[in-house]
Amino acid sequence: MMVEVVTAHGHPNIRAEHPTTFEITREEEVTLRGDCIIGVGADKALCDLDKGFREILRRDGSLLLIFLEAGGARDLVVAHGSGRLVLGDCRRIIVRRSGYVEPATLAIYSSKAARHIDRGLVEALRRGSMLRALLVVLEPDEIESINIAARRVLENPPPPGHHPSLSKLLSDAEQGLPGLPGDQV
Repeated sequence: MMVEVVTAHGHPNIRAEHPTTFEITREEEVTLRGDCIIGVGADKALCDLDKGFREILRRDGSLLLIFLEAGGARDLVVAHGSGRLVLGDCRRIIVRRSGYVEPATLAIYSSKAARHIDRGLVEALRRGSMLRALLVVLEPDEIESINIAARRVLENPPPPGHHPSLSKLLSDAEQGLPGLPGDQV
């Protein structure tokens, strides 16, 4: 497992209505035609991601968890890595619901595109809020450990009204499974 954090900010023209992709870009401006863009002025593009992170993501069977946060709103996107990924674009990061790959593609077969992202998060981005994208890539052999941990959480759910952090749930379920940086209760 490796983690990357990408920060960007919103823009009044962010619509987040694209049905098959979402994008974070280093560009500072976005037009209304850019309906897949959810963040501008990014501090990183694909070519800036750690080499080891990119190597894991290029393994067939790898999984990418994308935790998005802006203005107090949060969303989670799950996508897949692939041996076909190029990960070479130095301007954009694109997540796709399809299997289409080009140099700006971060991940494929995503659970969400721009139009599916939490509308509270999108509204915060329209107001110019900062966007934090926590990218967690899991190697194929790590996914089974997560499945075991998830089963244990489902078998022993927290009491009603208690909302522990993801790292707390995972550590309680699978002792020794690493938590996520910056994940606080």
